[in-house]
Amino acid sequence: MGIFSDVLLVSDFDRTLTRYDGTIPEENLQAIAQFIQQGGVFTIATGRSLPLFRQRAKTLPLKVPVLLYNGGACYDFGKEKLEFCQGMPLELRPLVEEIQRKYPHLRAEIQCLDAHYAFGQDPLRDEYLKKSGVPVRYSTWEQIPRPWVKASFYAPFLQAGHCLPQDASKEDEKPFVEICQWVETNFSGVYTATRALPRMVEIERYGISKGAGARQLANVLNRSVLVCVGDAPNDLSMLQEADLAYIPVDCDPEMLERGFHMAAACDVGTIADVIEKLLKRLVI
Repeated sequence: MGIFSDVLLVSDFDRTLTRYDGTIPEENLQAIAQFIQQGGVFTIATGRSLPLFRQRAKTLPLKVPVLLYNGGACYDFGKEKLEFCQGMPLELRPLVEEIQRKYPHLRAEIQCLDAHYAFGQDPLRDEYLKKSGVPVRYSTWEQIPRPWVKASFYAPFLQAGHCLPQDASKEDEKPFVEICQWVETNFSGVYTATRALPRMVEIERYGISKGAGARQLANVLNRSVLVCVGDAPNDLSMLQEADLAYIPVDCDPEMLERGFHMAAACDVGTIADVIEKLLKRLVI
């Protein structure tokens, strides 16, 4: 038994556990190791797909399953076992094709368990995925294997990686705001559209969320205190579900003024700061 024996700590990955450049502050890794030694359980809830997170999972002390695709799947990398996966309904194709018709400059991806299936050429996006170990396939709809876990749309990449949020203009964001509104109006109860970055949107099956997955995992692991940390709108569900919720001070502005606890910026160690705050809270 330890100080954190009742706690499940669930962190978003990009720009929460990592810095903006994708590296992980050593302070975070040291704090997580101490948290685990004191009885805590740590895991990740990310919008990344299984192939997109596989390389990064190897660098983390993950003893329990990870939530992927914004909660659309749960995978245990230690056991190489898919715990659950909730695929998309059959009506996905007309939705994707309509968005492509309205916004032909956007790249569409159907993210599956084995690869990303792309509609729309984007060499820099392909380069980013290749560096991350993700197979990219240009296929017909009939060739895409089930389950289809998530559909994502991206503005053309300006480099072999995502741009920083502050580099996106309101004009850049406009198509994705409109897509979210359109999905909510026309597919309520069927799909949910969320945004992790200004120049992208992710569409999942209705009812899937990081929040639902995090609470389910806490129940399975018999952890009575769920602590969640995230920086973007796709983290909102788990922050609202958490018993304690933290956001980095440099989070997406949309996450501010919602009553969440503040933590250090991601570049200096958001998770290390959260664990320090938890220690003070529990000891006092």
